[in-house]
Amino acid sequence: AHSGADINGDIFMLPPYYSLPPISPPDYTASQGSISGKNITLHSSDSGKYSKISISNNGTLSINGDLILYITGDIELKNNAEIEVKNNATLTLYFDGDIEAKNSSGFNNKTEIPANLLIYGTGDSQEIKLKNSADLYAVIYAPHADMTVHNSVDAYGSFIVSDMELKNSGTIYYDKALKQVSEDDELARFMVTRWEEL
Repeated sequence: AHSGADINGDIFMLPPYYSLPPISPPDYTASQGSISGKNITLHSSDSGKYSKISISNNGTLSINGDLILYITGDIELKNNAEIEVKNNATLTLYFDGDIEAKNSSGFNNKTEIPANLLIYGTGDSQEIKLKNSADLYAVIYAPHADMTVHNSVDAYGSFIVSDMELKNSGTIYYDKALKQVSEDDELARFMVTRWEEL
């Protein structure tokens, strides 16, 4: 301290700075349009690049099989709408825009295995707003996104974002099984090696 200056309170070191690598979406050449409507089912053959996802009130986007989607715009789930990953399915989702889920809307991973729902934010400044009516099982890697989860939801998996807020007494549970994910796994783009609260 400078001469004549006092320091009050505890003195501690700042946490180390972590540089998070960017994620590149799949190199799909042409967009297949938008995914819009009320009740939609997608299969592995529907993997590709789309401009947006918009699911109407009380609608469901059902994922059957192993699906990879690259969304260049926003993902909007209106009231009581959800993206449902079936028991026999996996979804790897890349998105450049924002995710907004309105009342009682969000992701419903029926497998309850976080590694079966991988969500990658590929934009520079993003928002993820979820109002799940069910618990969230997912791996989210969006280092430039602000994420808000409402409705007392318990979140299971791994969540790497710029800022995360759980409203209404929600809880995060880190899935230790993610440590065993291989870097060569087609459905994994990174491997969790350490868990630390900053």
